[in-house]
Amino acid sequence: MKSPTAITPVTIPEVRPPEVSAPAPDADITHTKGLTPRLEAWVQAGTSSRPLYLGETVGAGTKLQLRYDPQGRRFVTLAGRDSNGIVEVYGTVAGGEPGLTSAPFALTLDDSKGEQAFFAICTDDRPSSEAVMSAVKHNPVRMNGAAVSSVVVRKD
Repeated sequence: MKSPTAITPVTIPEVRPPEVSAPAPDADITHTKGLTPRLEAWVQAGTSSRPLYLGETVGAGTKLQLRYDPQGRRFVTLAGRDSNGIVEVYGTVAGGEPGLTSAPFALTLDDSKGEQAFFAICTDDRPSSEAVMSAVKHNPVRMNGAAVSSVVVRKD
């Protein structure tokens, strides 16, 4: 049995993404059946970055950039949960254009061991931080009116 490890929250920059507003409510919303949002973790190394490899384990101090494609949803709320169940909501951004978009911040991993799960909660209405925190606390992560994508990072 593993012994508990000390928890140090993921370090995020002091600057949070600015509040954003969705397109006008009368704008047409089109969702294609079967398309699900995408979330990827990219490892930053100096001035370049690369996708996190499947099954790769990373250490403390690794900088990650989350990239998402909300598949037409108006808002993307990015959140994380560590192996001890600690949940953080990093912020909500506008859905943006089709294709992968980099989050307006990077994350520096702490020295806690285990898995760190990251989530993109994609919605047409801005969710409250409380609703996102409640949804992310439990598996499977579900929230009414939301499409959820996730990526799990193994930390040593």
